[in-house]
Amino acid sequence: MHYFAQVTNETFQRAGIAIQGKISLVPKDARPDWRLVTKHSTPLNILVYVVNKKSQNHYAEQVLKMIGAEKRNEGSWAAGSGEVTEWLTTKIGVPANEYHQVDGSGMSRDNRASANAFISLLTYMWKSPWREEFVSSLPYTGDPDSKFGHRLRRPPYARQVYAKTGYISGVIGLSGYVHAQSGKVYAFSFLFNRYRVGVFAVYNLQDSMLKEIITSG
Repeated sequence: MHYFAQVTNETFQRAGIAIQGKISLVPKDARPDWRLVTKHSTPLNILVYVVNKKSQNHYAEQVLKMIGAEKRNEGSWAAGSGEVTEWLTTKIGVPANEYHQVDGSGMSRDNRASANAFISLLTYMWKSPWREEFVSSLPYTGDPDSKFGHRLRRPPYARQVYAKTGYISGVIGLSGYVHAQSGKVYAFSFLFNRYRVGVFAVYNLQDSMLKEIITSG
């Protein structure tokens, strides 16, 4: 809420509307004479598109807190992570010891997830009614709107891999779907920890494995 108030204030200032005083967050006002003037909401599929396609960490954090507010009446990392963890372990069947989440963007080093956890999620989404929306939100090889699009951007590899990247120092991830020339579609998850080579060497290894799946899978 403080972020929203700060950005609103800055937007007013740029428009020449001066606001005096400091931003102060207070409990919801119960006065009966307030009325709703306007309401704006963004569809979830648009939010997911921005999170995945643009790696927009701030959006990811806010979506997690929205889940917490919606399901547990608390817009916090803890509430959102708790709800997501419960969904993954009970709905999808991810083993509880293979997943631990503390934030929405994945930037914390306290986050933990196995490749199997990612595969379980990807398999579930592929079979779900939301497959089209989910897959289309992922960057693809040759994608002009994402950094991942610079990789494998030439035939026969272009548009054959739809995947989300992940990176913090010492950890590189890539998970998604790859379409082989045989017509089969595979879910994959490549997770690298404590590697002793440069980042691009890991990227090249990932790309080599994807090429092999595309041509021989």
